[in-house]
Amino acid sequence: MRTMGAIIAGGESRRMGEEKSFIKLAGIPMIKHVIDRIRSQVDHLIINANGNTLRFYDFNCDVTVDRYNTGTPLAGLHAAMLKARDRGFDHVLTVPCDTPLLPVDLAARLSVKVPAIAASQGQSHFIIGMWPVSLLDKLETHLNEMEVIRVQDWAASCSAEVVTWNHAPFDPFMNVNTPEDVVMAEAILAAQTPAP
Repeated sequence: MRTMGAIIAGGESRRMGEEKSFIKLAGIPMIKHVIDRIRSQVDHLIINANGNTLRFYDFNCDVTVDRYNTGTPLAGLHAAMLKARDRGFDHVLTVPCDTPLLPVDLAARLSVKVPAIAASQGQSHFIIGMWPVSLLDKLETHLNEMEVIRVQDWAASCSAEVVTWNHAPFDPFMNVNTPEDVVMAEAILAAQTPAP
């Protein structure tokens, strides 16, 4: 099974005042933390983002843009699946750019029950999922007819399995949405870093 990883970085960040991908955590752009967590778990890694793609040049990842204007991450999933099909991958692992604490066994556990989404603390994280590229035609049908534009509804339509992670001592799917979240994430990252 060949898996392409896709970091979905298309959302706005009104609460943070700047693009989430580039907010610094411990001096490193948030998206770089996500890249470091995911790159070794997949065969190839891309970023999904709109606008000037050159802003991601330093991260050594291909960038793909949305083909549909849904206003939701489902357009990013579609763009990633399209790229994966064109390059001969079997599955796409999607994660958002604002989850810097992702587990190192994410791809391994999700790949057992494809299609699958991650969950923790009683909450499903619909954009953190493993998706067979064979579902691309079905997804395009939904998008063309605008029957489904939310990832939540897409996951339900393809009967995605829910795979739950233990959230102790922290939630590995924590979204960094506020300055307070930045402080919390930095403390968790610092606690994980071995002392010199």
